Amino acid sequence: MILPSPLTSDSNVTNNDLTAEPLGMPRHECADGLPAREKIEVLATEFTEKLRQGERPSIEEYAAQYPVQAEEIRRLFPLVEAMECWKGDKAAEAESPKIPETFHIERLGDCRILREIGRGGMGVVFEGYQDPPGRRVAVKLLPWKHDADSPWREQFAHEARLAARLRHANIVPVYLYGEQSGFSYYVMPFIVGVGLDWIIKRLGQDDGVVYADEIRRARTMNGQSQPDEEFPQPSTKVDASFPPPFGSPPARGNRQLTRNSWTKIAKIGVQVAAALRHAHKQGLLHRDVKPANILLDTDGVVWITDFGLARQISSVDDTPSFAGTLRYMSPEQLAGLADERSDVYGLGITLLELCTLQSAFSGRSKSELTRAIRAGDRQMPTDLKIPAQLESIIFTACAADPQSRYQSADELTSELLRFINNSRSGDSPRGWFGRRG
Repeated sequence: MILPSPLTSDSNVTNNDLTAEPLGMPRHECADGLPAREKIEVLATEFTEKLRQGERPSIEEYAAQYPVQAEEIRRLFPLVEAMECWKGDKAAEAESPKIPETFHIERLGDCRILREIGRGGMGVVFEGYQDPPGRRVAVKLLPWKHDADSPWREQFAHEARLAARLRHANIVPVYLYGEQSGFSYYVMPFIVGVGLDWIIKRLGQDDGVVYADEIRRARTMNGQSQPDEEFPQPSTKVDASFPPPFGSPPARGNRQLTRNSWTKIAKIGVQVAAALRHAHKQGLLHRDVKPANILLDTDGVVWITDFGLARQISSVDDTPSFAGTLRYMSPEQLAGLADERSDVYGLGITLLELCTLQSAFSGRSKSELTRAIRAGDRQMPTDLKIPAQLESIIFTACAADPQSRYQSADELTSELLRFINNSRSGDSPRGWFGRRG
């Protein structure tokens, strides 16, 4: 897709409303003789060309060099930069091979392939049986044959290596990585669970309740992941070699999650924050924390998945990159920057959507959505009664200014646990599928 330059008149892309002058008003002149309106267009075009040439021009340096236009530069240029990155992302996506409709694969390594259960932009996942050691597994396959020096192979192997480093009870682990007949794959546990995006949609329906058994049926009946998911959601319990974080799961029965289950939503947040804390301490950022990448299983255990965009914390500042899912990206990620607070932000937006059962931001185009994210202009239902303490925690986690957020996943974990304790819940942060909210 070719995006218009900032000089075009397409109001869905160029944000003319940010720079347009009322008709009939005089135009002040700049020092170089250009009217201010024309000057900002010239600067925006110059900025765009530098981005397209692979440079990383500094917005603040532009603002300091052109103080008359500084305010508009700070408002307009991040949007221009974000849209140029989106264009590059779409171009790269268009260059990737098309995923075949069907696969005739009976085995990958020591895994017998049973059925396809989901696919995303960079992989197809199958249910399999690994023998030895005799366990059901999920096998993620890079769906194109490749040469040894293929960039797709390296990216896929990098994803597997990063995920394999993480050993935490709320992170889907990687058992092994392998290559066979020009294909790359890696093996994971097979988890009975659904994405939080599915939970949000289900809670938004008339009855507003999700039962534990319903999660099991949903995964059995619907193997395919949602179109926007980067990583599908396999279903069965994780192998016992990865112990639960907070004791034994509750007994089965009429276990349910309802809308307005504020304590249980906080307990979801505790588990995700604990997993992010572990990843950060291992030097990794997830960079794509969103409901579809967080699975909830039938015991109320939460699992973070899809480390395809994960990156070493030490390398982020050296080589900034634009990565993530737009609706869950922090303002600094729109400029290609990220740190631990960016993952905290993604979790904050996820928790907000679990509370409100709607998207955190509205926008008819990417430009409108980007502008809302940068301004922190979140949607909030007027009739929703979120407990004040939980609302404050969530708003702090997803503050537009990184300095105003919790500075680590540790801080967010502590605040959520404080809210849980104040709510007088007797359940553990792990097994919360019960009759109480």
